[in-house]
Amino acid sequence: MQPSDRPPDLATDLVEYFVVVLPDRAALGGVVPAVTEMVRSERIRVLDLVVLARGPDGALEIAEVGDADDLAPLHELEGDTGLLSENDLRLAASAVRRGEVGLVLVAEDRWAEQLSTAARGVGGRIVAGERIPAPRVEAAVTDVPVDPERDSGG
Repeated sequence: MQPSDRPPDLATDLVEYFVVVLPDRAALGGVVPAVTEMVRSERIRVLDLVVLARGPDGALEIAEVGDADDLAPLHELEGDTGLLSENDLRLAASAVRRGEVGLVLVAEDRWAEQLSTAARGVGGRIVAGERIPAPRVEAAVTDVPVDPERDSGG
């Protein structure tokens, strides 16, 4: 990303990505209201958004938001910074099985901006974060051992 392409007041220590896997292309429209609400309520700022569709034969199609009719309302919310590289998309595509569709969302976590600003104000910064896999959280709250086959890492 070139400095001139950088969104104003971007907190670079608050950027993360999500890969949301859906059963098919028709399901894409079901996530639009949630993403739209998260942006409008300023919980996130969308920096990049790409659709990965894997055909029944395993072939991968990569589409920008503007190319997916079901995601048209998100086109105005997207800040296309070009953060996702071809390698990023290849890695994300590994989570998308035959017949499924993946939505790769890169967003700035605006909800954590106050913490980021406070840390930078005293010479610190947020240096790491990770989404804890659901099986681990479920095991911790139910006192059930983690099944390594279900645990997706992390």
